[in-house]
Amino acid sequence: YRREIFKGRYDVCVEAYYKRLYNQVEYNGSPLDILNKEYSLKNIIATGGNGRNFGVNVMLNKLTGRLTGWVSYSFGRSLRQFDIHGGRWFPSNHERIHELNVVAAYRIGNRFDIGGTLSYATGVPYTMVKSLYVVNNNIMSDFGEHNAFRLKDYLRLDISANYDFLRKNGHTAGVNLSVYNALCRQNEVSYGLRSSDKGITFKGLSGFTSVLFSISLYYKFQ
Repeated sequence: YRREIFKGRYDVCVEAYYKRLYNQVEYNGSPLDILNKEYSLKNIIATGGNGRNFGVNVMLNKLTGRLTGWVSYSFGRSLRQFDIHGGRWFPSNHERIHELNVVAAYRIGNRFDIGGTLSYATGVPYTMVKSLYVVNNNIMSDFGEHNAFRLKDYLRLDISANYDFLRKNGHTAGVNLSVYNALCRQNEVSYGLRSSDKGITFKGLSGFTSVLFSISLYYKFQ
């Protein structure tokens, strides 16, 4: 469903979906499996599974004025079922139940504008290793319930500013200053194992942990 409201200043879009899936494939191993002398990819790939994806997406878009942008929210489930896991339904490796995105741009005068993007999402699921042991010089692992745990929620804020120092005959040139991950949040993209006297613990691994500044020049022409 889509409709413009408030005399065309805003646009609202709502959609719902449901999809059945068959003959699904799911990774069923651990990064430690590659250390096993008898490692075989076909032994850690589950096949012939069923799946179902369903959810709702809502978006509000502001089309006019100095302040423009949009807000979107998504609720979605991505479930899988394999005989190897007892026939129970569990979340797929890429499922993010909640996602929120806010994008805004504000024009100050005719040459200067600022903007920002805020992204939030729940963490993806993973399977926790309960114990490790060695058999015939091979590292073996004992897993808990498949995809029963999740990484921490993802949150990132990016901001930018643009200044047009040349606007003539449809041509525009300017400079852009951007700040990536302005909140300095350490978002987990994967996980690692740590072994100690207290046992095995999990530690989230972040792909990018600090603020990144960038400056660039742009040129637009019609």
